[in-house]
Amino acid sequence: TAQIALALVLVVSAGLLITSVWDRWRTETGFRSEGVLPARLDPAEELYAEPLARARFYERVVERASALPGVVSAAVASRLPMADEDSYLAHRVEGLETEQGHLPMARTQYVGPGYFRTLGIPLRAGRDVTGEDLPESKPVVLVNRALAEAIWPGEDPLGKRVGDPWPGPWIEVVGVVENVRQDAVGGTIEPTLYFPYAQRPTASASLLVHASVEPTSLGAPLRAIVQEIDDQVPVGDVRTLEGHLWASVAGPRLTATLLIAFAAVALVLGGLGIYGVIAFVVEARRREIGVRMALGASPRAIARRVVGDGAVMAATGIAVGLAGALAAQRLLAGFLYEASAVDLRVLLAAG
Repeated sequence: TAQIALALVLVVSAGLLITSVWDRWRTETGFRSEGVLPARLDPAEELYAEPLARARFYERVVERASALPGVVSAAVASRLPMADEDSYLAHRVEGLETEQGHLPMARTQYVGPGYFRTLGIPLRAGRDVTGEDLPESKPVVLVNRALAEAIWPGEDPLGKRVGDPWPGPWIEVVGVVENVRQDAVGGTIEPTLYFPYAQRPTASASLLVHASVEPTSLGAPLRAIVQEIDDQVPVGDVRTLEGHLWASVAGPRLTATLLIAFAAVALVLGGLGIYGVIAFVVEARRREIGVRMALGASPRAIARRVVGDGAVMAATGIAVGLAGALAAQRLLAGFLYEASAVDLRVLLAAG
């Protein structure tokens, strides 16, 4: 009974983690991952100290990458949408009175022309980032739908203006894009500001290529392009966007795998334990069973009695195990993605 109870706790825990990983993997991220190959570029800051020099470097890389056979589109971005890199900015909103130290917060992303097309992020209103959004041009920004609904509910956000927390020029909202999960697969949707990369170029950035061919086949050509432009710039983390997504659930996958292994061992031990107990009981009751059969008991009745004794142990173990499993789920709460502590499908299947 104890073996069954402990095995059930492990099986339920493993089942919940598997369900959580699967649900997280099926969650709509809001962007295209199939056929997209990112590559991280890290130009030396001392060689590209001027923001305009950085912008020109990435502009040349994107232009050359877009000309490769099999490339549908290419773009540059300061970070991947599900990268584990937090970048937040407090921002002023024109016409919105806020107390000191309580400015709205939003994620920030610096993207080049073609970024939303490359990742398949729909443009809901306004315009996209263009090559004319240069450092000397009027500062502009695009916002996601979550930010527009939070700050300007029921209003047209186009033409509204936001600003950095420090005094400076206002930045006009020129476009609204659909929401994207920014943290990882299954991450939350947060208000996000998308600035043109040329107006706020970061030292390192990611080149994203949407390909009509196998994305990994473009790894070597992309490295060659960067080396031709500047052989001092390292190119790293060249793997498909789907690979990045799969890596984002590596922690829950590892935990689930370990629990599956322990649960399998527990199931085998529980089964052997029940078999051993029943076999011992039957052997000990051999004389009693013989007397019962001599007095007219049928083999079916004898089998029903023996199996019934095992079923009582199993049912008791399952009842105790379910109670233990419910208590154990609190320890797994941090690993579960939007999973209820009581998942009847998992409980019934494990039982």
